[in-house]
Amino acid sequence: MGQRHSSASKDRDAPPVQKPHSSPFRETHYIDEEAVSKLFLREDSSPYPSFHTLGPLPVELLLHCFSFMSLKALIVSRGVSMEWRRLVGIANIIPARRRLLHLYDTLINSRYFFYTRPWTLDNVKPFDRREYINALLRQHTYIPPDFYFYILEWPERVVIDCWPGLPFVDCPTKTIQRRDGINFLAKKPPQLSTLIRTNDEWPNPKVELVPALLTWRTSHGSEWLIFDERPDLFGRVFIAYCDDGDVIDIGNDDGMLYDDWVAVRREWWRRWGGSTHSPFLGNYGPSTVGPDHVLPVKPTNDNFLNNSRHDVPAPPWSRRQEPQFQQRLFTIWQ
Repeated sequence: MGQRHSSASKDRDAPPVQKPHSSPFRETHYIDEEAVSKLFLREDSSPYPSFHTLGPLPVELLLHCFSFMSLKALIVSRGVSMEWRRLVGIANIIPARRRLLHLYDTLINSRYFFYTRPWTLDNVKPFDRREYINALLRQHTYIPPDFYFYILEWPERVVIDCWPGLPFVDCPTKTIQRRDGINFLAKKPPQLSTLIRTNDEWPNPKVELVPALLTWRTSHGSEWLIFDERPDLFGRVFIAYCDDGDVIDIGNDDGMLYDDWVAVRREWWRRWGGSTHSPFLGNYGPSTVGPDHVLPVKPTNDNFLNNSRHDVPAPPWSRRQEPQFQQRLFTIWQ
């Protein structure tokens, strides 16, 4: 007669129950990047992830998922299969992310892109991306979406000029690896400044205060990302060709307004980056350059001085209502 086993013995001897795979989707319908990476980038003998990892999902569901993915997840997803690459191209992605994705493609497909990487890869450092955004939100309610997603999601190894994780130095020479001037995004915490926009139309001339972030400065100008929420200004970038005065006027000063943050990065790459400039021609290549000037992180510009290009040539936005600045502003404008 066979031996009878109790139910407790059966439970003890039974193989462990295999738990189902956890879903990469949170209740907020936002993709968990770590789960996505595990699904797409399996550590097996095959150098390519299998499309069948998730099984055959309906096209409608895939398009819905792609519309919520971060920039990094979208880049990874396009490597899964030709079909996923096609679907990412037609998914309803947030416009700012779509523009950044197109910029990413422009950079990595440029003829000389890999010649631009050595200095960046040697010097880029991680930083607290969320805290950088929070520091700006403590100064202003709105952040231009292109810049918001750029800070939070842009791959640091593909940075081309302005980036908080690169050194705060004054680069004296332009090469295919670097842009000459000062990367003011590296100054932490970030500080919004006060620009003005004047309107000389008679009989109601007026002056408006405009919040902006200094992102780059050279000996011949500066670059400002505008945070003002008015539709004709929000998210645009002002390139000041002359910023040696006490106040920068985006209404009358010599300069140019670009549509958004990505447009300026794309234009800089087209004109000076690895898009068309060969690293083997003339003085533009990776030849020996002068040493960088390491810049100390100065305290707030309390006196609103613009003594050198190492200064922020505008007063802090948080102090725009102080009598000291108000008096100086209207004296200059009049």
